[in-house]
Amino acid sequence: MTVYKAYDITEDVAARPDLTQEQIENIEIVVKLVLEGLPTNKIYYQVPEQRISDGVHPVIRYNKKVFDKRKPSLKCINEELDCLAGKLLFEEQVEEKDGSRRRNKKIKEGLLFAKHTPEELILLKFEEIKIMDKATFKPIEGLSIDKQYYKIVVIKKNSFRNITVVDRNKVIAKYWASGFLELERQRDAYVNTIDLIASLEQDKLISTNIGFTDAEYQDVKQQIRDYIFESKNFDKDDVFSSLTFDHKKYPIDSNDLFEKTLFSELDADFDLSKEAIIEKYKRTIRISKSSKLMVDNLYKEIMRDRIEMKGNKLILTIDGEYKDNVKNMLESEMERE
Repeated sequence: MTVYKAYDITEDVAARPDLTQEQIENIEIVVKLVLEGLPTNKIYYQVPEQRISDGVHPVIRYNKKVFDKRKPSLKCINEELDCLAGKLLFEEQVEEKDGSRRRNKKIKEGLLFAKHTPEELILLKFEEIKIMDKATFKPIEGLSIDKQYYKIVVIKKNSFRNITVVDRNKVIAKYWASGFLELERQRDAYVNTIDLIASLEQDKLISTNIGFTDAEYQDVKQQIRDYIFESKNFDKDDVFSSLTFDHKKYPIDSNDLFEKTLFSELDADFDLSKEAIIEKYKRTIRISKSSKLMVDNLYKEIMRDRIEMKGNKLILTIDGEYKDNVKNMLESEMERE
């Protein structure tokens, strides 16, 4: 049995009553258009391991209440879909000081579609309903779905990993992935790299039991940082073999160097994500009210003497391959005078 539902998510949740065949067909068209246009490099999410048996978790609950039933009733399916729509509204709200809740002004109202089949649940929310008729859901000819802001999740029966979550905004909204769906990003290059850098910078990567002096510790830390900047993948044994320190004074191996509990979460071998490195080390330097400089990796540029400050002047070293472009740009602007 396939079930379609539509909800207006505003100050409250309002289910569209008794969808017509035309509305159902149009929902199917819109869902198909979105699924066909999903990016090839998807980000996958998962139910946290510690919550696999938690019947309150929305994905686990839907499996137990609906997917695991041999013949779930239409009433049961509708109740669970209504419950999910209500939870979405809750996550789109903020709590006032008096305990009441109101809609978060930063989150737009929208239209939520739900499509249930015996093997799959698709939830699709449009934040701006510009590509379809608001009453019939018929797509408006000539308008591209690629330019619309939507969020979608595809939940497959008894599959708690590799859950497709897509947000057409620049980043996946926390209220959608971790709030509404209570999912965590599946461990991939990005997650591993973010966790690795966080552990390094918070002094949780290198074991404190080795006995390094502060200077030795900082030197090893910098070498690991350089390894992250220059390498395509992380392998704890390769990292260890690349380090220069007094091995006679400290007869240790890679297992001794790193905190032992770290790799219960972090993979011991993974590709390094450039996106994550930039996210962690990117900085914006404000040099006047009208000017600012964005640097993908300020720490790296400083260590390589590519950026330095003398008096009130910020001096930048331009890579050879970009020198002509910068020169031409400056000359072009000077010609405007």
